[in-house]
Amino acid sequence: MSAVPLAELAAVRWGPVAGAASAAAALAVLDLTVWSRGPGSELVVLVAGLLGGAAALGLDDPASGVTRGVPTTRRRRTGVRLVVAAGAVALWCLYVARVAHVVPASWVTLAVIGGGVVSLCVGSACALGRDGDGQPGTLVASTAVLGTLGLMILPVPGEVAVYDASSRWTDATRLWTGLGLVGVAALCWGSADAWRRGFRQPRTAAIVSRYHA
Repeated sequence: MSAVPLAELAAVRWGPVAGAASAAAALAVLDLTVWSRGPGSELVVLVAGLLGGAAALGLDDPASGVTRGVPTTRRRRTGVRLVVAAGAVALWCLYVARVAHVVPASWVTLAVIGGGVVSLCVGSACALGRDGDGQPGTLVASTAVLGTLGLMILPVPGEVAVYDASSRWTDATRLWTGLGLVGVAALCWGSADAWRRGFRQPRTAAIVSRYHA
């Protein structure tokens, strides 16, 4: 591995990431062992929210005011940090494979739910950090936990079953696939470099002024 990815991974705030991931792992173990309601309880939702928060915290860059000047694109640096999100998705898939083995649930749908949560969290954090916020992960992580719980408690318009994993194609599959794609779009938008965003407009203005001269 080259020096740039290693340096970028070293800049990740691993403490908060490990804290959120450890909390998710603890809840997953609790859900699969001694929790009175058994595997697949409401703890599944909290595990997804915490893993999404861990992935978002992986994009925090307190030194963003300095690192924006390094000779490496923001998109490349973000891509390196996505190793945290990949790890979160891998942990989620291992967890839901066990849940689906014990209870009558589709592991595919559960995987889509967790993947959608992680994608939306990462995309939101990247979009919030686009204009200089070096630590959007804390806000996104807390919102992820509260949001996933809120979707379980509060009624959703159209009576959409947000966490229905009874089969491979449910309201949950459609909803979280859509939200996951929103997260991917936000990630692509937020990871664009400032010089790339401003390139088209100055060039167009220069061409127009030339013809008006």
